[in-house]
Amino acid sequence: MHDVVVLGHGVVAFAAALACHQKGYDVAIIAKDGLPKKTTTKGFDPKVCAINRPSEHLLKYLGVWDELKDKTYYDHVLIWDAHHNEDVLFNAADCAEPNLGHIIAYEAMRQSLAAHVRKAKIKVYHDELKSLHPSADGHQVITSQHEITTKLVLGADGAQSSLKTILGIESVVTDYAQNAIGAVIKHDGPHYHTARQRFMPSGPLALLPLHDLHHSALVWSVDAVKSQRLMNLDSKQFEFELMAHYQGRMGDMRLQSDRLMFPLKSHHAKQYGKPGVLLIGDAAHTVHPLAGQGLNLGLMDVAVVIDLLGHHVLDSSSLLNAYTQRQRNHNERIRQAMAMCQQMFHVAHPLWVKCRSIGMRLLDGFTPAKKELSLLALGYQSEMPSMTQPKLYQEAS
Repeated sequence: MHDVVVLGHGVVAFAAALACHQKGYDVAIIAKDGLPKKTTTKGFDPKVCAINRPSEHLLKYLGVWDELKDKTYYDHVLIWDAHHNEDVLFNAADCAEPNLGHIIAYEAMRQSLAAHVRKAKIKVYHDELKSLHPSADGHQVITSQHEITTKLVLGADGAQSSLKTILGIESVVTDYAQNAIGAVIKHDGPHYHTARQRFMPSGPLALLPLHDLHHSALVWSVDAVKSQRLMNLDSKQFEFELMAHYQGRMGDMRLQSDRLMFPLKSHHAKQYGKPGVLLIGDAAHTVHPLAGQGLNLGLMDVAVVIDLLGHHVLDSSSLLNAYTQRQRNHNERIRQAMAMCQQMFHVAHPLWVKCRSIGMRLLDGFTPAKKELSLLALGYQSEMPSMTQPKLYQEAS
C-alpha cells in the first residue's frame, strides 16, 4: 500500500512524485511508458518552456535546477502589433528582478526529474490505468497488470487524461482553430536575452532566446489552413515566410531543426477530482501558449498540493475542497486572460487597431504598470506555497 500514487510520465508527474517523496510519503508512479530512457540530445530542442520564478524555486527544491545546463534567462520581453508601429518593452530591472524567467527544453527537465526518481528509488509501475475503486484504505487502482492500494491518487496524465475520463469529469473546452508551429531558428542578429513576440490577426509569432545568442525557439500560432501550408513548404520557402512576417528584425533566419506542429486548445476541468483523487497539471487545465504559463500552472498545482497534504487526511473531501479553492479560480482567471489577449490582437478593425496603438504607447511609457504586469508574469502571488519560496530552498541546501 502507498500513501500517494501519481499517474503520468511528464514533468508535472515526476515533480509531484519527488515532492511527495521528499516530504516523507510512500509514493509510486504509474506510467504507461515507464521512465524515459537516458538520452543525450544533440543540438537544440525545439520543444521549450518558459519557467517563471515559483517554478524555478520548486525545481531548485527538488534538486534539478543546477543540472539544467542549457537553460537561458531572458531579462527583456518585447511585444509589438502587426497593424501599427507601437511596441512595449518589459525590463527585469524595472521590477528589481535579475531576469523575467528562463527558457528550458521540456525533455531536459523531464530527463533530470526522472534521474532523481531513479535515485530516490521511487516505485514505478510500467503500466496503464484501467479503473479506480474506493476501498476501506483509500482507493484500489486497477492497471493492466497490478492492483494497487493507495490513500491518494494524483492525476498528472495530460490533457487526454484517462483518469479524468474514468472519474466522469467534463471540461470546458475552447478550440482556437489554430496550430502552433515550433522549431529552432538561427538568426543573424543576436537576441540579447530578449523574448520577442509579434501579434498578428492569425496569432502570435514568438522567438524565445536559447543559450547561444544567435539561436531562438520559434512558436508561431496560426490558423489551421495556413499552418498546414507553412508545414508543407520546403525549408527555404518557410524561412522566407518567417522573415517576411518578422519584418526582418533579426536579420537572416535559417531553420536548425525539424518543424513541430500541435493544435491549440484550452480546457478546464469542471471538477478538480473526487475525495482521494486530485487532477493536476494538464489533466486539470491547459491554456493558450502565448504567455508560456501552461507548465508553470501545473508546477504550481504540485506546490499547492504539497502544502495542503500536511493539513488534511489524504483521502478526505477537505483536501479536495482546499485544493479546488486555492487553484481552480486562479487557473480559470489565467485561462480567460490568455483567451482575451489572443482575441484582443485578433481583431483588425481600424478603430480597434487605433485603440491598441494608443494603449500600447501609454503602457510602454508607464513603468509602474509594466512592473506589475512583469511581476504577474513572473508568477508572484499574495500566497506562495512553501516549495516556491527561495528561503525554503536555502534551508534545504
